Amino acid sequence: MRRVAVNLATDGFRRTRRRLALAVRLRPGADPDPPTFDRLAVTQALRALPHDQRAVVVLHHLLDLPVDRVAAELGVPIGTVKSRLARARQALAASLASQPEHGGVRGNG
Repeated sequence: MRRVAVNLATDGFRRTRRRLALAVRLRPGADPDPPTFDRLAVTQALRALPHDQRAVVVLHHLLDLPVDRVAAELGVPIGTVKSRLARARQALAASLASQPEHGGVRGNG
């Protein structure tokens, strides 16, 4: 069940990314914006998270699922989702704080 939820989250993210890329291509005379330093830093920090922490972050923050729905999708108690989110946020904050001050990523946020 967890694998299905993560696959659905990943598919949704990819689908959204493809739609945005298509919209940019269809816009007359527009060049797609290059990836920003912030986006690259967040993506790198997310990839460094353990799988179960990354799954709750993706489902809750990127797909806007409430905590109880994330728990149901992953088949874990709500408290487990909350603790994984807390640990993931701490890890992301530490990872992003260690990034050089560039392009808007701040050490104290």
